[in-house]
Amino acid sequence: MNIGKKWDIDEENKLLNELKNKDSIEKIANVHGRTHKAIEMRIIYIIQKLKKNMTIRQIAEQLNLKEDIIELYLENKDKSNNIMKKLDEIENKIDKIEKMIYKIYKNHKSSFINQG
Repeated sequence: MNIGKKWDIDEENKLLNELKNKDSIEKIANVHGRTHKAIEMRIIYIIQKLKKNMTIRQIAEQLNLKEDIIELYLENKDKSNNIMKKLDEIENKIDKIEKMIYKIYKNHKSSFINQG
């Protein structure tokens, strides 16, 4: 399996050819030894790179995908980014709470020990 392995240019070109051939995501994932999600994330990455210099229509033609599929990929990427930001905010709040609990414990450690 290539899970977690960095994509190289040859593998990305192979992915582009598989998309042009209309291979399924499942087949592509099996060939590359990657997860379905990893293939989709790489497609999103490629779309975002192409989007800098191309229209959605041009990208659709190059990747042999429908325009609405490309827009869905981009929309899902935006949602994923928002979810990741929210998770980071939650983690930061949890860290603050843990620090507060530790301070409380440290300040009242003797009373916790004496009660036991």
